[in-house]
Amino acid sequence: ALEYFRDHGADSVLIAGDFADTGRIFQAKMLADAWFKVFPNDTAPDGRHVEKLFIYGNHESYPQEAEKRGSKAIWTEGRDKVWEKAFGEPFADLRVKTVKGYDFLLASWGWNVEKTSIGGGYKRLNELVRQCAKSGRTFFVVQHCHPKDTCHGPKAWGADKGYATRALTPYPNAIAFSGHSHYTL
Repeated sequence: ALEYFRDHGADSVLIAGDFADTGRIFQAKMLADAWFKVFPNDTAPDGRHVEKLFIYGNHESYPQEAEKRGSKAIWTEGRDKVWEKAFGEPFADLRVKTVKGYDFLLASWGWNVEKTSIGGGYKRLNELVRQCAKSGRTFFVVQHCHPKDTCHGPKAWGADKGYATRALTPYPNAIAFSGHSHYTL
């Protein structure tokens, strides 16, 4: 898939979480190794920068499952440390990346848990949404769970409790991506 994106001129690749299955560090490393094999230094062969728009999903947060399988767990080691080592960039649960002038607000699993969030929380989400919306351009929000009552309506399991929907509703220029249900669009 990464080679296809590379060969077809992608400027970025979005993974809305669950790139690991049972929260094991080696699974994050496998994705990073595949990424850097196809995009060394985040660069395509023609020299263009290709941005990683990756977030953690709930499957990266299963320390018990990882340890049960005799592996080191992402959340036990520290998801920021694992991220920085695997992907070579700083990590925060909520962060913004810009691709060709378009902002992508990336919200990893766990951003909304105030006491354990790394650079997250509701106040921070709202600040970043306002910051991204300020230009009036389309902007994108990527979180693992579905914003409540959006894709697949009330039938989608794993929707958030409405915080993203409330934060984004005032902004018709916001487009949200999610991945939690594993349903196709």
